[in-house]
Amino acid sequence: MKNLKVLNNIDSAHISIISRVLWYLPHPVKHSVCENLIQSLPKDIKELKKLQEFSISNNKLVFLPVQLFWLTKLKELRVDDNKLEFLSDKAKNLQEFRVLNLAKNLFKRITDNLCNCTMLKHLIIHDNQLTQLPANIHRLKHLKFSLSRNLDLLDEQIPHLKDLSKIEFSGNALTYIPVELKNCIRVTKADLSNNKQFPNALCALFDLKPLNHSGHCISEIIPGISDIKDLEHLELNKNKLSSFSACLCSLTKLVYLDENEINSMPAAVSEMKALQVLLLHQKKFDSFIEEVCSLKCFKTLDISNNQIKIFTDSNLEVFKDLNVSNHQFASFSSEIHPLSSLETLMVCRMNGLRRREHCL
Repeated sequence: MKNLKVLNNIDSAHISIISRVLWYLPHPVKHSVCENLIQSLPKDIKELKKLQEFSISNNKLVFLPVQLFWLTKLKELRVDDNKLEFLSDKAKNLQEFRVLNLAKNLFKRITDNLCNCTMLKHLIIHDNQLTQLPANIHRLKHLKFSLSRNLDLLDEQIPHLKDLSKIEFSGNALTYIPVELKNCIRVTKADLSNNKQFPNALCALFDLKPLNHSGHCISEIIPGISDIKDLEHLELNKNKLSSFSACLCSLTKLVYLDENEINSMPAAVSEMKALQVLLLHQKKFDSFIEEVCSLKCFKTLDISNNQIKIFTDSNLEVFKDLNVSNHQFASFSSEIHPLSSLETLMVCRMNGLRRREHCL
């Protein structure tokens, strides 16, 4: 075993103690002991001087020994899904750090010394008890992925992360997002679902492709969203929107849209030439949405759980997936034609009629 470099087959082995023999192997650079019952790491871990990747996710760790941070060649450390509360200030020693996964632990704060690891690219800290980010997080110039939960303020240092390409702050209680966020011009993906506001700064992120802003309490869309010309995927479910905002109709590249609580569609939706997917289930529509029938790229429509009684005789040739379950149709099969491109049709009635699902 003298030349052993990768040791990653001890996952899910139900071990509670790592054998001391491992610490004296001369060459391991990658080691994984995920999904076990390990409660602590021995101090001998310092002997793995060439270790570059270490994964000990989904165990029962309550602390990380300071000796772990003597492994100066370490590039990736994954300790997610444990019971950790504290990250040593010695983390600053890991100047080769690229990936740090601290998700699903009990951290209330992250040491600011971590911000000295200036090569860090991926910092994953969701599902902890954090209320704020490290004060000097702006030093992590290469950071591209950072997320947390239970934050109520988005640190004003975030906009200084010039290489930030993804913003994922779902499941927080954000009440303040600095307008300087617009300076993160390389951001192409944003997930701010289950927060408390729609930040105006998002509208200045012109390269944004997917945007998830579901689970808020917003009742209207700010007009500035139409400035994100390249937006392709928008999720706005679980809000309080009562109408389909006309400003969305100018997003001509949008291919996926999930709205909520609306009961009508404007005629201008026909301008959304690239729209392919529209999910309008559990809404208040009482008539079929004919406006989408003119969209040549359209493929998927889910209008299940509405109040539609009559299925219109419209041009439905472009549809590939159609879900019209749980309506009040008096009849169905004779009312839909042509559907020459249809691959999946779902029809289900709440009143006891059997579900019909066809893959054509």
